[in-house]
Parts: sequence; C-alpha cells; structure tokens
Amino acid sequence: MASTPEQVTLGLPPQVDNESSPQFDEAFLASVCRSLPKTDSSPPPAVVLPFTVRIARTETHLSQAVRVRWQSYSRSLPHLADSLREPEPADTAEHNIVLVAEDKTTGVPVGSMRIETNFGGSHFLDRWFHLPERFSNRTVAWVTRLAVQSGATGRLAKLAIFKALYRYCLATQIDWITVGSVPPLDRQYLRLGFQPIFPEGKLVPMPRNPKIPQRMLAFDVIQAERMWREQDHPFYQFIVRDYCPDILVFSSLSGAWSTPRDRQMPPPAPKSLDDAFGFTIV
Repeated sequence: MASTPEQVTLGLPPQVDNESSPQFDEAFLASVCRSLPKTDSSPPPAVVLPFTVRIARTETHLSQAVRVRWQSYSRSLPHLADSLREPEPADTAEHNIVLVAEDKTTGVPVGSMRIETNFGGSHFLDRWFHLPERFSNRTVAWVTRLAVQSGATGRLAKLAIFKALYRYCLATQIDWITVGSVPPLDRQYLRLGFQPIFPEGKLVPMPRNPKIPQRMLAFDVIQAERMWREQDHPFYQFIVRDYCPDILVFSSLSGAWSTPRDRQMPPPAPKSLDDAFGFTIV
C-alpha cells in the first residue's frame, strides 16, 4: 500500500482578517509621500574655509606642519624653535597623527597640531604624572605642538583645527582630550570647556621643558555636545553643527562631493573669535 506523502509546513504567517489589518492614514500619506521622486540632489549648506585641514600622510604634508610649527614657536617660545626645525619622532609614531591646515590659494601652511593617543599603551601624561581616577582605563588623546600663522587666518585655523580634533576623537572613540598650556594661553582652552586636571589648576613642570610651568587641562569628549548646547556656547554651531567640507580628516571615506556656490556659507568672521574668547587669540 502506497504511503501518503508527508505535508510540509512552510512557516508562513497566518492569514489575517482584512478588517483587522493595519490601515494607512491617507491624509498622513498625502503629507509625507511624494507623487514623483525628488530630482534635486543638492548637498547640505556648507561653511567654506579659506584653507583645508587634513591628516599629514606624506612627507610633504609633514614638512608643511613642521614649517608652521617652527614659525609659530619662533614667535612665542624662541628658545624651543631651533629644536623644531625637523620632524620629531612622535610625528610619525604609531597611533599618533598630525593635522595640518593649508591655504587653498597659496598652499602655504597656516596651522598644525599633533595628536598622541594611548591606543598603543600609556600616553605622555600617564607616564610622567599620577593622574586622577577618572582617566584610568579610558582612551586619551594628548594634544601638543599646536601652531598657527599670525593674524586673522591663523585664528580661524586654530578653531577649525579644534573642530577637526573633536570630530576625530568622536570617530575614534577617544574619551578625553588633554593638553598642557602656559598661562595665560590656557584661557583659550578653558573657554572651550577644558578643566584643570590637578587640584586648583596647579602648575607642573613638563619633563621635556622643566623650566616652563604649565597647566594640565582635560576635555570630556562625550559630554562636550551637551555642555556646549546647554551653555549656548558661541562655538557650538561651528564645531558641532556646521558642515565643513574643507576639513578632510576622513577624506579617504568620502567620494567626490562639491557644494554649489549658491549654497555655500562664509566662514565665521575672525573678529567673532576674539569676542567669544574675550581676548585676541595668537
């Protein structure tokens, strides 16, 4: 006697009575659905800078960073400038990067900064100081060799470099940005939201430059957006919200994207930087 073939259950969902099925809200659909696909593919409005900010990935880029570094230190710390005519080992060390801002018209470097991280082990501060518990087992960036051209362009470059630093740290999961600064230059970091690392902001000698007392400061990357927003900080719009295609820190991840001139916004006026900080940024 032939056996009856076994029936196979396909696991399809049970049929639902049409009357109990979810129904479209026709009025809502009319307000949100397009009858035809949108053809306007313009990019978002952009803040266009007179320079680009990128990671130094070639010897040429690094030489540009060293050039503006030496020029800047020749003005502010001339006794250190001679030792900065050539790249330093930390410039090309693993887990470190160097940012360089370059004028789009002349190709002249207008700013630079080195970012050292603890992705490969202890960072600079941790090796030389007993740090508060909040830095234990956290990802930390140590910012050094900040240098900009004198004048309005340099002041704008400093702000754009900090925007690039902030975005880079968010993308690479950095918890804290740390920096050492000589008073009164530390005020520019304090106005950005940096806080003293040591009690009462006491000054400490730097191992590399023991005769120059500096204030160690830290910036909470994770809490920064909320802090700036709640304070209505004058740089919140530019650093957090504005789209700046000239900041090319992640250029290897982006395709060709151009912003039509009629949708471009001018960079913030350099004068506004002085007003926000409360003194001229040099």
